Amino acid sequence: MKPIIFFLFAFFLNGTVFAQSGYSPAVKKLINSGLSLASAEKTIAYFSQEIPKLSAVQDRKSGFLFFANYLRLYGKNEEALLRYKEAAFLSEGKERIKHLLDAAQSAMASDKTEEAHEILQELSDICTAGSADHSKVLLYQALLDIQTAANAEEFSAALQKIQAYASKKSFAAYHSILLFTLWWINGDAAVKEKLVKQFPKSMEAAAVSGSVDISPSVFWYLMPRNPDMIKKFLSETTTYTDSQYTQARAIAEKFRETPATKQEEAAISIPKGYQLGFFKDKANAEKLLTELQKKGFTAKIQKETRASGTIYYQLFTPEDAKGSIGLKLKAAGYETFPIF
Repeated sequence: MKPIIFFLFAFFLNGTVFAQSGYSPAVKKLINSGLSLASAEKTIAYFSQEIPKLSAVQDRKSGFLFFANYLRLYGKNEEALLRYKEAAFLSEGKERIKHLLDAAQSAMASDKTEEAHEILQELSDICTAGSADHSKVLLYQALLDIQTAANAEEFSAALQKIQAYASKKSFAAYHSILLFTLWWINGDAAVKEKLVKQFPKSMEAAAVSGSVDISPSVFWYLMPRNPDMIKKFLSETTTYTDSQYTQARAIAEKFRETPATKQEEAAISIPKGYQLGFFKDKANAEKLLTELQKKGFTAKIQKETRASGTIYYQLFTPEDAKGSIGLKLKAAGYETFPIF
């Protein structure tokens, strides 16, 4: 069975989801209490009630961010949007920008396009032109323009931006996902070849090659997709007719009509467990194992032998039925890789 990966803006999540591990004792206690409850529904209700009661502003902000990430993990992007906005309201400077970017992402993933436009406009006003944050805002805007284009002309203009960004150095961090976006829309073999050649070890390359499956994410299925729609994605003379565009939109609209509960369920996939660490020295793996066990986690050391004969050691921690172990590991400050 092929592994399943999330493409719900996974390319923008690096460094944002559960990035804060330095929680205060009050926030840690609240998180652990919430994650110990019997179901995600009870956890969400608990966080909704208790986080606003935290007395310190920094604690409320940390709590809202953890809660937003938890909601996004379960496909509840519309609710996550509200929590990211609450965190942004309590923040200033680059931190505020970061939380507004997360809010815009959640708005797009939940098809709240008008709110996404408003947030991106605010970000355009406060981001420094040419900065990394500004590049991300431009990229979000182009993706949103594709998603919301009212006619072929608007769609073509947005797609040309994506094509241009895919070759600009200022967008280098997003080139693989930009190519994936182009492939998703048009299914062009040239895009696939370029993606696999330039980023052979990326998850996007694995997706277009079929070695991993793409989890049915709300965002991607709201993006227009028609393999016959664009035959020469790199051609500057490529044009699109309204009839071709309408065909692509019909595909996207079919998913817009899917009941929200089914969309959310489709976006959820609980990992079997989590990989922690990757050591050449077994003693380091044993040290991490002892540390995890002292903190109440179940873990075991796994050995991996490479083709060169070199042996590496990594830790594996199984997920529980509630899907809370990954969250607890993140709350404890561990970086993990989910195994599906």
